[in-house]
Amino acid sequence: MKKTGKVYPANQGVRKKRQRRKKYAIVEESSTDQEFPKWIANPIKDGRLIIDSFVDLSCFGGLVYLQEGKTCRVSLAQYKGGKYYALKGISKHFLCKSRSYEQVKRQLEIHIGINHKFIVNCFRVFDHHSFIYSIQEYCVGGTLQMLLDNKRAVIPSISPEAAKFYVAEVAVALDHLHSRHNIVFRNLSAENVGLSWSGHVKLLGFQFATKVKYRNPLVETSATSTVGAIECAAPELLPFKLIEPFLAEEADGRTFHSFAVDWWALGVLLHQLVMGFRPFGNPKFDSQSDIAKAILRNHRQYRLYAAVYRHRLRPTGVLQLIDNLLANDQDQRWCLDDIKECDFFKGCKWNTIFKVEAPYKPKYALVEKDTTCFRRPIKVRKKEMTIGVYPEELRVRPTSEHLEYSYATDICNDIMARALKGHTVRARKSVEALAQCKVASVPDGKSPMLLLLEKGLEKKHQRRKRQKEQFLRNYEQANTIKTRDKLEGRGRRWLDY
Repeated sequence: MKKTGKVYPANQGVRKKRQRRKKYAIVEESSTDQEFPKWIANPIKDGRLIIDSFVDLSCFGGLVYLQEGKTCRVSLAQYKGGKYYALKGISKHFLCKSRSYEQVKRQLEIHIGINHKFIVNCFRVFDHHSFIYSIQEYCVGGTLQMLLDNKRAVIPSISPEAAKFYVAEVAVALDHLHSRHNIVFRNLSAENVGLSWSGHVKLLGFQFATKVKYRNPLVETSATSTVGAIECAAPELLPFKLIEPFLAEEADGRTFHSFAVDWWALGVLLHQLVMGFRPFGNPKFDSQSDIAKAILRNHRQYRLYAAVYRHRLRPTGVLQLIDNLLANDQDQRWCLDDIKECDFFKGCKWNTIFKVEAPYKPKYALVEKDTTCFRRPIKVRKKEMTIGVYPEELRVRPTSEHLEYSYATDICNDIMARALKGHTVRARKSVEALAQCKVASVPDGKSPMLLLLEKGLEKKHQRRKRQKEQFLRNYEQANTIKTRDKLEGRGRRWLDY
């Protein structure tokens, strides 16, 4: 029998399939490009690292204050008139006072070497005369804590479905740190979970992260200081000095912790999202010893509405998950494999979780320079992170710690040289430029930071001299005793200068 029908060339069907795939790929790429805000730096399109040979604070413009803590300050800044980044500055005065240069070096090395969709990207590290800066990805949606605080409700909680979304993404990010990098995060809380422009999770805050050995992933717990937020700390992470009154007399002061402390903190976060309060207390109202006692004995706080919430949430399986994450025994505490099999996450597609639409999205993410999700401070300092600041404006006093400030330049250069080694030819050229800057950074035994400080302090001395001359001139021209007394009260420091 003869074959009837249309005859195609040998490769025509394959060619059509390839053209169809290419067409759909172009459509998908263009749709994602339209959704992503054009004013925010994208690590996929703009590169994971900024590989320019010279980066300084003068390269940034339009600085907008976001928030600050005890040791650092975060601002939104535009890099060379292009994309916007989050600029995090760590105070050198604090580093010198607390002797924590090595801790900051470890933190920046860990952060700049991680690349994951649920972890905020670090683009660059550089230093100024008073701060060490890291250029990071900007989280337009703020943090989970800000999301809970902005909910105008008596009980600041979210639905179990929304909690499932956020906890699943945080669990994937923690598992990536544990399995791929052997990193214990040790700083998980609602304040350190950022929200991107699409509403997805971005883990941030690597101050207390540490890298462990593959065969022996144990870290000795500090005996005096608390690591991270105490209300989220596991029992094995509490310092011996704090828990000594609640232990037996024969108890040994040495304790060790590992990856399990992050899963405990995840249980605390899930409890806060679902129930609306932290299980072991709030440091604003409770003392550290009371919180440590509650953590050791696993006594969770009680609220009047908690019984109603527990009755509603029991069928979902979230209470079982919280109980197993907050187990005192490290070996019996659940990890990602156990979380995937629990009733609460039944039917969750873990491989495509980044494609799921987020329960909350920032309203004005497409608007350039949007900071509506961040709380405004009552009083913003005018001379804060301005471009071209001098030491006299920041009130830097000439002390011996300025000699240690120049050590931060070597730290930043070493970190960037290691991060840029495995990149393109352009990146290798910037490594060579960094090495040349390092060699030429000590002219006549003084670093550029010290030269800048000396110049600023000299200007400060000249300015004070002019102010004193003006005061003495006004004092001599005063006619009455009353005006002279007023001038003496206001300018007594100029008489002793």
